[in-house]
Amino acid sequence: DNAGFEVALGGSEAADGGAETVGWIAVDMGLASGVDGFVFEAGEIATNQKWTAETFDAAFTAPGVVAGMASYNGADAAAARLGAITDQGFQIRAEEDQTHDTETFHATEQFHWIAFDQGQLWGDAIG
Repeated sequence: DNAGFEVALGGSEAADGGAETVGWIAVDMGLASGVDGFVFEAGEIATNQKWTAETFDAAFTAPGVVAGMASYNGADAAAARLGAITDQGFQIRAEEDQTHDTETFHATEQFHWIAFDQGQLWGDAIG
């Protein structure tokens, strides 16, 4: 939320006991554009192991999409899996880890995403 966030390592990574570097980006959800014409859109979608479609409000020509799981509701580890990405939207689902079992049914999770036309992204290290 606007006060911050929590992060944790997945089971196999946490078992190693080592420290990891975590990269992050914070943006308001919705559609935004810069003075240089850079347009991006960020949002949230809920889905399980079934493909779910999300439609953009922005007019993209060749979008890139980055998505990540923002909840942890299933008993097994899972991650965001992106499907077809078009100028109009994309598909997403929870892809469950099959390390401990072969079933792939997964609880509904929240996923956060950001889409932007392909090109350069710039960032600064803070802190």
